[in-house]
Amino acid sequence: PYSGQGMPAEFSVALDQISGAASSDLLVAVKKDVTPTSAPVGMLFYHVMSQLTIVITNNSDASVTGVTVGGLVPTAVVDYTVPAKGGAAASDVEAFEVTAGAAYRVILVPQQAALTVTVATDDGKSRSKTLSSAQLESGRRYDMSVLVTNEEIQISLSGDIGDWEDGGSLDGSGSG
Repeated sequence: PYSGQGMPAEFSVALDQISGAASSDLLVAVKKDVTPTSAPVGMLFYHVMSQLTIVITNNSDASVTGVTVGGLVPTAVVDYTVPAKGGAAASDVEAFEVTAGAAYRVILVPQQAALTVTVATDDGKSRSKTLSSAQLESGRRYDMSVLVTNEEIQISLSGDIGDWEDGGSLDGSGSG
């Protein structure tokens, strides 16, 4: 998200990301040793937060209606040395539905903590499971597999951790 005031001292991800996570995707670009000229300065932006995609296999009798990720601090201190704000309370973040009932995505503050995933279904039930120690790193995306049954859910972080795709560079020629 753009800020005319420059880089904030703190940044919080949205707790409701059901409509999308763009406002939670903090991007930063640094360019050093630039001499003022009339030519635009190319900037390469990097993701500061972590991205989690939750892929659901639903073996229950009910349809999945939502996913919430909890147990994590939603506010970051933007100084690149301490990701999550110390002393801040953990909160639940509602995930964006990428594929109806099958894939959800959420942007989270990088940190190591107990991560809880809750899956809600249209029969009024919520099933939760906690990973006791999840390590989320800045600029990384993670995939989580979730198996939903009538009684419970099973979760596991799967696949390789990968960098988000580069968004290219901005040359300043666009309209503001």
